[in-house]
Amino acid sequence: MKKKRVLISLLLALVLTVSLLPVSAGAYEFQYWTEIKDSTIYAHDLKEGASLSLKQDTTLILDADVSLCRISGSEYALTIKDSGGHKLTMSDEDGTCLGTGALRIEGGTLEITSDGTNTFGIHAGGDISILDATVTASGSYTGILALSSDIYIKNSTVTATGGYATGANGIGAAQGGSVLIENSTVTAKAAQNGISAVRIDGKGGDVTIKSGTVNAYGGMDGIKSSYGVIDIQGGTVKTEGGHYGLAAFPDIHDNYGDGEIRIRGGDVTATGTTNAIYSQKGPITISDGAVTACGGINGNLDISGYSPAPAISTGTNSPGTDAADWDEVTPLTDTAIRFVSIRPGVVLPTTASVSVTLTAPEAGANPDDSVSCADATVTGMTWYRGILTERGITEWEIMPATSTFRAGKSYMAVIQLAPESGYVFAGKDTISVTVNGEKLDPKSLDLTDDAMTIYKEFSVTEAQTEPPEQTDPPEQTEPPEQTDPPEQTEPPEQTDPPEQSEPPEQIESPEQSEPPAPTNPFVDVLESDSFYDAVLWAYYAEPQVTNGMDPTHFGPSLTVTRGQCAAFLWRAMGCPEPKSTNNPFVDVPADQYYYKPVLWAVENGITKGVDATHFNPDDTLSTQHIVTFLYRTLNPGQDGWDGAAAAWAGQSYGGRPFGVAIAVDNVTPCPRWCVVQFLYQALK
Repeated sequence: MKKKRVLISLLLALVLTVSLLPVSAGAYEFQYWTEIKDSTIYAHDLKEGASLSLKQDTTLILDADVSLCRISGSEYALTIKDSGGHKLTMSDEDGTCLGTGALRIEGGTLEITSDGTNTFGIHAGGDISILDATVTASGSYTGILALSSDIYIKNSTVTATGGYATGANGIGAAQGGSVLIENSTVTAKAAQNGISAVRIDGKGGDVTIKSGTVNAYGGMDGIKSSYGVIDIQGGTVKTEGGHYGLAAFPDIHDNYGDGEIRIRGGDVTATGTTNAIYSQKGPITISDGAVTACGGINGNLDISGYSPAPAISTGTNSPGTDAADWDEVTPLTDTAIRFVSIRPGVVLPTTASVSVTLTAPEAGANPDDSVSCADATVTGMTWYRGILTERGITEWEIMPATSTFRAGKSYMAVIQLAPESGYVFAGKDTISVTVNGEKLDPKSLDLTDDAMTIYKEFSVTEAQTEPPEQTDPPEQTEPPEQTDPPEQTEPPEQTDPPEQSEPPEQIESPEQSEPPAPTNPFVDVLESDSFYDAVLWAYYAEPQVTNGMDPTHFGPSLTVTRGQCAAFLWRAMGCPEPKSTNNPFVDVPADQYYYKPVLWAVENGITKGVDATHFNPDDTLSTQHIVTFLYRTLNPGQDGWDGAAAAWAGQSYGGRPFGVAIAVDNVTPCPRWCVVQFLYQALK
């Protein structure tokens, strides 16, 4: 009997150690709970696809990227702390991914997808605080929900998506919760409400936006408060609803509140099919800021506190109605009024059409920053060229005036415009912008009333640039020039040997025979750049320290990665063979360029992995990392992270690391040019 129990225990243990694999589209299927009894856990210790059951208040340290199925523990608080730009990915095929008591997210990136029926991306029974983080949460019912608690978003980027069920919200604070957004970019959308808060027993129900950019979209209402207050104090707010853009509702039993809307600053655009801004009972108070209501305002509007008195435009049609058809109507809340604009100062006529003409790029030509526009004032024009990074992502850098356009490459013209005096630009949805006759997508514009930035991409091909030179026969074959023998054969001009054969000019051998300077293969490294000599040294060194991102691009402004740094140091030291081929890292395969450099760097104490089995070669490094690694390379056995490396690098350069004007700390990204400059100065 005893042996039978042991066998059963072993079989259960085997089942519980089977790895979970994604079942479809990156989602995991829940299998079993892993009980978490420690107060602090680390991402690198967690198993892919695991489901964690909290048994006490817990802190999860994101010291590595990790993918999970669920985290659950409605009675316990969870704090997620990032320790270096890591990502937590959660996906559940048929359930809520993240369900806890209070939830606090400090930094890092969270991507949460809950499939199934009536699921939540994040569901908390306590306060939710999202600080300095990037969070994407989606659920078939609600993206982010706090039950009887508050949601606080600060210095973060949050995207929350709910489903199509009745009552679904992008972000919801239910049963006495409130939502506060400060200095963040928030996008929330769902079939019912984009953002919603409900007051219970005199508590909660408020949606407060202090600053940042908020976009809220709902099949019913964009932003809704039940019995509480919508308080917009600043920022840029765009809200759209199938019924109302902004909506405040009273408690019909008069127990909890009348509902209220306050706009005290910022730039607010509300759109609603029924009304743009609606309060059933409580006041709508607008005391500052710019308000555009596409769908009208319906409620007890109070603008008496707006000082100086605002300029008001109204109309019975859409914002695209010609200004001549607008007239002031009293009261503004007349339901026949479908458009209301309340702004400081004078309401100016709009510029609804802008046509820009510029010189399109041709292969071999220099960038031409001349731009003409009859509808607005050109305030700036810059050409950018696309640089393909190691990860296949195009990054844009400013083109030097002396550079040339190349066939097969991508370029972008960035044009800044200001409206003519006495005008403002129409909205992005109504303005028409063309460049060289081509109408641009509104996504190619950044637009405010008094400033427009246009982003127009061009692709240069041989077919566009070769024909003018190849097929211009009139000038090349014009008979009068080819058959005018008197001028072509005039002896005095053709046989003037002293000038043609003057020895000093022809045999000036010291300059002509001097070995040519190394050729610069990189179009993104100019002779005027401070790191020009360092890049060429690294390219022509034996062994070669680096050969760039591709044959013609060095990528000087790209942040150096851990793998690149190890390779640079190893090559600069002469490519020494590692003493051991024992490779502990699962992410450093033998066929990668950084394989030997990583083994060499680790065995010489220059760096180590992020944990026992991961090196994370694609992670980027700070200036403190680079200076410390170089210090350890040239000072074996020394550490230097405590500041000794920074002092060493600046000791002969007035405190600047090898004379480079850049901070040495663990937050300043180190660009590729800076690494090469450090090596060049330290080793030359």
